[in-house]
Amino acid sequence: VARMLSPEGNLFRGQVKQALRAGHRAPPMLTGRLSITMVAFPPALVRIRDLDNLEKATLDALMHAGVFADDSQFDEVIIRRGNAEGKGHMVVAISAFDPDEALAASLRAGVPSRELCGLALFDQPVVEGGVCDG
Repeated sequence: VARMLSPEGNLFRGQVKQALRAGHRAPPMLTGRLSITMVAFPPALVRIRDLDNLEKATLDALMHAGVFADDSQFDEVIIRRGNAEGKGHMVVAISAFDPDEALAASLRAGVPSRELCGLALFDQPVVEGGVCDG
């Protein structure tokens, strides 16, 4: 099913493709399991935007530009909002995803995670009763 993209969406796709190819040839297509971190710096004095809309638009534009084949390759997606800056911009970092390292990093950071509910590590339950409250 084809979906209609707004003129603004088409413009954004074109800007992403142009930025990726500025001064060099197209980047190679990334393969395998991936992780992406995005930091959105919204334009100053403009309405507040939903981060989930920015996430999807950015993933679609990167896929359309040939950075990766499909957004289903992402096993980890992190998006944050930075401070408002000028016309606004997005900073994106993509790397290979290692599920074992992701779990270890979450545990080191003390980040509560639904994946950890009821999981026993070192014979100690992470969450008693297997229910997450956070």
